[in-house]
Amino acid sequence: MKQVLKKLPLLILALVLALAIKDKTYAATYGKLTYEVQYDGTIKITDCDRSASGALTIPDTIDGKKVTWIGYQAFMNCNRLTSITIPNSITGIASEAFIDCSSLTNITIPDSVISIGESAFYFCESLTNITIPDSVISIGYNAFYYCRSLTSINVSNNSKNYSSIDGVLFNKDKTQIISYSAGKKETSYIIPDSVTSIADYAFDNCTRLTSITIPEGVTIIGSSAFDNCIRLTSIVIPNGVTSIAYGAFNECRSLTNITIPDSVTYIGAIAFYGCSSLTSITIPDSVTSVDKYAFVDCIGLTGINVSDNNKNYSSIDGVLFNKDKTEIIKYPAKKEGPNYDIPNSVTNIGTSAFYKCSSLTSITIPSGVTSIGNYTFFCCSSLKSITIPEKVTSIAYDAFKDCSSLSKVLCLGNAPKLGSESFDRCSSDLKIYAKNGLTGYDANGWENYSDKIVRYDETLKDKSVTFTSRKQTEKVELSNDIFKSLASIKSYEIEDKSIVSVDSSGNVTPLKNGTTNVKAVVQYFDGTKVNLTEKIVVNVKSTGVAINPSTWSFVDKYQTPTKKMAAKVQPVDTAFQDVTWKSSNTSIVTVDKDGNVKAVGNGTCKIIATTTDGYNKSGSSDVTVDIKAESINLDKTSLDITNMGVKEKIKANVSPSFSTINRPVKWSSSDTNVAKVDNDGNVTVVGNGACKITATTADGTNLSASCDVSVGIKVQSINFNISRYTISDTAQSPLFKPVISPSNATKKGVTWSSSNTNVATVSSSGVIKAVSNGTCKITATTTDGTNLSASMDIIVDIKAKSISFSSTSYKITDKAQTPSFTPKILPENTANKKVIWKSSDTSIATANPSTGVIKAVSNGTCKITATTTDGTNLSASMDIIVDIKANSVALDKTSMQITSKNSINKLVATVTPSQANQKVAWSSSNGKIATVDSKGRVKAVSNGKCKIIATTTDGTNRTASCDVTVDVKFVTGISFDFNSYTITNVNQTPVFRPNITPSDAEDKNVRWSSSNTKVATVSSSGVIKAAGNGTCKITATTTDGTNLSASFNITVNIKATKITLDKTKIELTTGKETEKITSSIEPSIANKAVKYTSSNTSIATVSSDGVVTAAGSGTCKITAAPTDGSKVTASCDVTVNIKTTGMKLDKTNYTFNKAETIKINPVITPSKASKKLTWTSSNTKVAIVSGDGKVTPVGKGTCKITATTTDGTNLSSSCNITSNVEYQKGDVNRDGKVNVSDVLYTMNKYMKGILTDEEKVIAEVTGDGKVNMNDVYRILAYAMGKISSLW
Repeated sequence: MKQVLKKLPLLILALVLALAIKDKTYAATYGKLTYEVQYDGTIKITDCDRSASGALTIPDTIDGKKVTWIGYQAFMNCNRLTSITIPNSITGIASEAFIDCSSLTNITIPDSVISIGESAFYFCESLTNITIPDSVISIGYNAFYYCRSLTSINVSNNSKNYSSIDGVLFNKDKTQIISYSAGKKETSYIIPDSVTSIADYAFDNCTRLTSITIPEGVTIIGSSAFDNCIRLTSIVIPNGVTSIAYGAFNECRSLTNITIPDSVTYIGAIAFYGCSSLTSITIPDSVTSVDKYAFVDCIGLTGINVSDNNKNYSSIDGVLFNKDKTEIIKYPAKKEGPNYDIPNSVTNIGTSAFYKCSSLTSITIPSGVTSIGNYTFFCCSSLKSITIPEKVTSIAYDAFKDCSSLSKVLCLGNAPKLGSESFDRCSSDLKIYAKNGLTGYDANGWENYSDKIVRYDETLKDKSVTFTSRKQTEKVELSNDIFKSLASIKSYEIEDKSIVSVDSSGNVTPLKNGTTNVKAVVQYFDGTKVNLTEKIVVNVKSTGVAINPSTWSFVDKYQTPTKKMAAKVQPVDTAFQDVTWKSSNTSIVTVDKDGNVKAVGNGTCKIIATTTDGYNKSGSSDVTVDIKAESINLDKTSLDITNMGVKEKIKANVSPSFSTINRPVKWSSSDTNVAKVDNDGNVTVVGNGACKITATTADGTNLSASCDVSVGIKVQSINFNISRYTISDTAQSPLFKPVISPSNATKKGVTWSSSNTNVATVSSSGVIKAVSNGTCKITATTTDGTNLSASMDIIVDIKAKSISFSSTSYKITDKAQTPSFTPKILPENTANKKVIWKSSDTSIATANPSTGVIKAVSNGTCKITATTTDGTNLSASMDIIVDIKANSVALDKTSMQITSKNSINKLVATVTPSQANQKVAWSSSNGKIATVDSKGRVKAVSNGKCKIIATTTDGTNRTASCDVTVDVKFVTGISFDFNSYTITNVNQTPVFRPNITPSDAEDKNVRWSSSNTKVATVSSSGVIKAAGNGTCKITATTTDGTNLSASFNITVNIKATKITLDKTKIELTTGKETEKITSSIEPSIANKAVKYTSSNTSIATVSSDGVVTAAGSGTCKITAAPTDGSKVTASCDVTVNIKTTGMKLDKTNYTFNKAETIKINPVITPSKASKKLTWTSSNTKVAIVSGDGKVTPVGKGTCKITATTTDGTNLSSSCNITSNVEYQKGDVNRDGKVNVSDVLYTMNKYMKGILTDEEKVIAEVTGDGKVNMNDVYRILAYAMGKISSLW
């Protein structure tokens, strides 16, 4: 505010020179210029004929009136003008005054100019320098945007508001850098330390800069500050910067690395848009807000990492989320992997989250997601299918636009609200699937894709199936072909597996009557699973059971005592055949679950079969068992028993005989004083004598058989079955029973004796025990008085049974040790205890074969084994551990000189004593001088001295060393004589050689590499070839082990040499209002980007891709020019011939009750007809109207505002105005008069941006429809009496 007030005297001086005031403004032409005469009598240049070319001079007066102002867009698109001379009468250059004057190379701003509006020289790409006079007090932001040839902006030394250093524009005290000249040739720039603020657009389009150094004092980086600095590779943001503003690094395509300091709290929209070389970025914990568009089009980004302490954001595997991971904000476009499953915590997919993730073929959206932002999946060109979860309620505009491979969209819920063009330019085969029953797919934006939406039933073919026959089969399958194309049945589950079975193909087979459900697990193409159920009813009715045979009798001795019954459930062909079997009397017959009947006893009963299907139908068969005995015999007809109390068993055999029938008999003894018999035929001796034991049938036939029993008999002979027996184990205690005849002798006892109890003894019961090796006889003698005897030879031959040592291991630590050991052999009375000794590894220790004396040979572990020689070959082992430690180690060399890096010098280490471990560990005291491998081979690394040390590895850590001196000619430096080189011709294949020091280095070879082979490649011999426009780094690295490197930048800037259009002339008329032109650029390696411009956008406009659209009748030229700076162009003449057929206004009546400005909008048909109108007021004391239809009341009364076409049709329409407002223009503070207080009041609120709408109407006095400093100057001039009217 203070600075503006200081400039008021200059403003007053300018206003004093104003010409006389006229009653109203009017428009006229002067040569190629169109102008308006202002109310103060001065002239404002408002337009220039687009055909104007070459040099143009703006006059200082026209018809005696001073030209003081160059108006808004006055020279827009005058792209044939090369030079403009501004007269010394001009005080202001309005916003966008010279926008797109692309051929303008020279313009002089005179000392009279006070202000330069925003974007005043926008896209004046041929302008090379400009000088700001000291009169200028205000320069709008972005004033020199895209002036890419501008090499300097110079400021008069007397300027009190601005300054410049080396062609760079600053504020006066150089605390803010305002604009860096985009055409400067330097590739790096260091911002002065005085700067604390970088203005909006300060470095926009500085395409040559590769490096910018920002001083630590900078705290503000303005919007678009480094916009389109396409060669900028890295930048360090100072720690005081708190925000990265809108578009700050927009299109910095070469930016590979940027560090965001902990001071930053905000990252604005498109802050890093198009930073295609940026691979990763870390968001510090200080950041509280990241705009949803911050990282759009960063197609090289592989990861976004967030500090763990950040309270607002988080990352998982390089993917950016909000803190609680309910929103996914950005998935890096170049992150590896074709598939991505969004975490289940996510409920919102943010704007542009997957923008241009062209490598992703599959993305899984979790079920909890409720919204999908705009551009979310834009240009995911490999994405083939997607599933929209049930809870999604909105899909924003362009969400899936340009997903060119997307052919299948599955919607699981009711239609979300759909933004415009959400699925535009997807695959031509795109189908959007929504199951029937879901609503909203005919509205909410989905109607635009009605030809893509496919409805289907998510059901099984049958809801319920009833089985009435056991032969019936049914298949569980999906209900329709569309459903089948989206999903398949993965498995089947039956609630009750006893009722039906189902195979892997879904075929259901009934097993028994009942009701159950079959659940089909259906899986969609994306893995989503749903369970569908089909009811199964099995109701197979049975009418009865037929049993075969219906009757059966067991009466024949030749019959098998078991029988297989067969039951057939009726009807046989359809009913279940399962039955249960039952016997009415299990004491006669039994029946198992398979119908096998078994006879148990004589009698009659029924066998019953009953159905298991729930109807309980049954059938029966009568069974009779009646089999009589025909004969009986005993297994013994006589018994001779010599011992009282002995029991004998007599078995009765009744015929006919079969195992399943119990045949009871009655037993009896003729004399129970001699022998008794029980019911089972067991005979017990009672006393000596004779009797008969008789068995009689119990079935009524009374057949019988007898056995004669005799009790009391003597021994007649005794002997052994073997004549000799050998005992070879002390554990043996053999017992031999002599054979005594007859076997039924009354007394069979014997006495035992040994012929030599020193060899073997025998107990009274005949148990023999060995005493010592030898032979003796064992004799048994009867005791019943007969004194008969029998003998056998016993040979005792005891062998070793085990061999062992008292310890399992022994350690030898001194070569003088020669231990020996005695094994323990069991049993103790083993005759032969001699052993043979052997070592498992004689390189470690030996053992004397006969004495077992052990001698150490070398360190290690082996086994010493003793083996018996008595034929048993038993063995025992023990571990011998030889651990003889080193006493010392010596090297074959104590010093070594290396003069070549390729030579390998070997050292040999000797450890004493020789039995000690000879292995050593090698090391270097300085691996940067020389290295040594595990075999003692020494290799030079760099010059200097070090020691090579050998250390024993047996724990003694004995060492020996060799002094090594390396004196090799290594490379100490590598460089190039230049920092960069530019290839501008496809035939250029430069070769460069690095400077290597010292010149006599042993190995001067280098290895070549390119940082980006898509820009340039380099061969192994250093030959460079262009591959595509851009900048990369060529690096040469030494191969002598020093790995020194030197680099230089290669810029490939092959510009277009020719551009052609497929059409040179087109005509646009009603019904044909657009037409596309296509450009071709040579050579093929040149940048294909083309900028299309129209010489008159009011006649025809042209899009960035060459689509020409009619705007109004007339002729113009569409020009195509490469954006690479080459001067070649091609053009197409366009004729537009569309006349106005109708015109009306959107307001026909309006009443003003307060100071305001309204806009009356014309409605012109056809829409492409000329929009240019003339506006008039029938009474300018009531209301005035601007050239674009803005109406402002100036006094009470009525008038008519009329708009008239200018295309020759002269159609017109009017709006009746009633004004109840009376106020004085300029009296902004409404105190009834216009004075300096209104100036101060207006300036204060204008600078703060708090003017009310009514205050803006009163303050707007220049007629341009907006309030700015020009209005303030005019009110001041009126207040000072310099002009007589404010309007």
